[in-house]
Amino acid sequence: MNREGRDKDSFFTLTRDDIKEEPLPDLRKNALQIFLSMLVFVTFISTQIWMDRRAIERHESTFNIQQSRQVMVGREAMEDRLRSLISRLSSLTNTSLPQAIRMDATDFIKERLSLMVHANEDIAAVLLKLKDGTGWEYSYNRLISPGPAALRKAREVMTVGMGDLSRKASPVRVDTVNIVDRHPIMVITFDIFSGHGEHRGHMVVALDLLPAIDRYVVPLRGGSHGWAYLVDEGGKILYHQYPSLTGSSASSFLTGDGESIDTMMGHPCGEGSLYENYGSGRDRKLVAWDTLRILNRKLLLVLSTPEEDVDAIVQEDRTLRFLLGLMLLSSLSLSFLWVADRRHRAKLRESEARYQTIIDDQFELVSRFDTDGRYSFVNDAYCCFFGVKREDVLGKPLGSVRDSRYARISMELFKSISLDNPFNFNEERISMPDGSTRYLSWSNRGIFDEEGKLIEIQGVARDITDRKEVALALQEETLQLENLHSIVQKLTSAGSKSELIRSLIESLTKEMDYRSAFVSLRSGNDEGSELFSSGDRKRPHVKTEDQAMTTEHHIVFQREDRLTQLSVPVAFKGRKLGVLSVLSTMKPKEREIKKISILSDHLAGLLVLLEVMDKRTREALIDPLTEIWNRRYILKHLESENNRIKRYGEKASLAIIDLGEFKLVNDLYGHEAGDETLKKIASVLKESIRSCDMVARYGGDEFLVYLPNTSPKQAEVVLSRASQMVAIRDFPHPIALDYGIAGFPDDGETIEKIIKVADDRMYAAKTRRKQKR
Repeated sequence: MNREGRDKDSFFTLTRDDIKEEPLPDLRKNALQIFLSMLVFVTFISTQIWMDRRAIERHESTFNIQQSRQVMVGREAMEDRLRSLISRLSSLTNTSLPQAIRMDATDFIKERLSLMVHANEDIAAVLLKLKDGTGWEYSYNRLISPGPAALRKAREVMTVGMGDLSRKASPVRVDTVNIVDRHPIMVITFDIFSGHGEHRGHMVVALDLLPAIDRYVVPLRGGSHGWAYLVDEGGKILYHQYPSLTGSSASSFLTGDGESIDTMMGHPCGEGSLYENYGSGRDRKLVAWDTLRILNRKLLLVLSTPEEDVDAIVQEDRTLRFLLGLMLLSSLSLSFLWVADRRHRAKLRESEARYQTIIDDQFELVSRFDTDGRYSFVNDAYCCFFGVKREDVLGKPLGSVRDSRYARISMELFKSISLDNPFNFNEERISMPDGSTRYLSWSNRGIFDEEGKLIEIQGVARDITDRKEVALALQEETLQLENLHSIVQKLTSAGSKSELIRSLIESLTKEMDYRSAFVSLRSGNDEGSELFSSGDRKRPHVKTEDQAMTTEHHIVFQREDRLTQLSVPVAFKGRKLGVLSVLSTMKPKEREIKKISILSDHLAGLLVLLEVMDKRTREALIDPLTEIWNRRYILKHLESENNRIKRYGEKASLAIIDLGEFKLVNDLYGHEAGDETLKKIASVLKESIRSCDMVARYGGDEFLVYLPNTSPKQAEVVLSRASQMVAIRDFPHPIALDYGIAGFPDDGETIEKIIKVADDRMYAAKTRRKQKR
């Protein structure tokens, strides 16, 4: 395509009418603005210098206080670590001495000191010498420990100690503090005495102070150029960040207006962590220090910070203030320039609004409409997406190109655009010619002239099909999870195994639209099975229970019905309970298999739970011999019944039954015959009463019968019938039923009163029966 043709089709072609000449800005106004800006800048710089001086004083005082607190914390931590280690070593020699004298010294050291030496990187060497000539030497050659060199220093101390056993000294003392292979080594001597106070020898331990320094002193460095170092009583530097300065005199670095090394050493430990200013000018530094005491030795912990580190903090404040001031000046300058250029920009706003928005959105589906809804512009992406040509669209109404429903919605959105509401958004679902579905997100924006009148509407669309499909899939997954959750809640509320499985089958066939569902549960002996199914199909055409029990899931396609059967095992902690199967017209997807597996797991857990609850209920409420209610349950039930009867004004009867001549059964035929008699009596009583009545074993050979909505006369008929049934039953010895009946609430307000009345009447009946014999 030639240049002329390209210019003709281009939307961004400018005409002479789009470019108008504008007058130049007023130079005098600009000069005044520049002068005012410079005046403000000079004022700002002067203020900055004054604030710098105040900031240096403030930060220097704050910095000194912080450094002194750091030194105090580091000194306390290092003292605690070294004292704890020395205390454990000293305690070891004292408490283990009697055992050490009776056994070989080498074995003593290996057994008692080996763990401590290996567990503490502070111990560089251990040397033991007893008067009988036995001893042991050990040096731990770690990467950060001098090892053999420290052992040599310990030998020197040991030689002096063994040569003068009669000297007066502390049993535990620091003999030397030296630098060995650039490591500060503290040699501590422990005198060993027998149980009778006899001096038996020495134990010399070479402690490497470097691990404690690395942990507690090195982190105390103040600023990026600060120094932290350790000084002995003679003023020699035991540790410094620069290894070349180790062993030199600290006096050469602490010259100035501060105190001397001897004066600093004379202060007690932890007395304020004093700080001083040393030097002047560029060499000026801030020094914080404290004394460190270990046994009979005192060390000096010093933290030196050069003035430039404080200046660095001040520099940060200065930079921040400068940026804030610069921002203020820039805002003022931009405000002046904006006022001067406002009229010039107003002339170009209409043209910029027309063309710049198209440039920004040219990779999207872009279309423009006039206020009547006619196309004024479409880009190539719009034409390619909808399969139209630009010349066939421009000038035509929206409804002639797009479907009427979308045209109606779009025109309503266009009418809602105003100066107060220049934007609106909507989404569109489009069925493509190839049968696929696409989703577009439209952003409609109004373009206004200088008077605020709407002149055009621009619509920009983005293809959000992928995002929409993911959202719809997540929505479907959420709905399925909610459905699954509701099913699980229904299953949880089931009170029996039958109700539980029926609820599951109903949910699978009605809520999840399966053709059929069935559950086959194994019996207790794993030989038979119990089948629960929906009404559509009693049993699957293909037997897959055994296969499903051995696999995670089993799928079978039934050709005669064009159905797919999915079978999932019902198992709880390896215990095989049965199989859950569903029939579907379509082959189940992985998601369906997962849902059925989840329901199968819940079914297994609830089945086991119901089994446990039923067992616990029977154990707690059922009499184990007669398998009727026990005393605890019947009394609790009678309390609630008494309250209900009082509330609603009903009547009920309670009977206490005692077995006459039952003692002879136990005496003549044994307790087994007595237990069998009690079972038969309980069976007779259950046969004699209604389903709403209750019978319970009250204790021994006594029973309680509760008959709701029954008067004592009616209860007399029931008990008389039970007595007749007992009389004709086969018992080892004839049994008589002696009973007494009390009515609710006529015979008492409380359960205790009613039971007492029934009991008294029962004993009266027993007496009458004995008198008739």
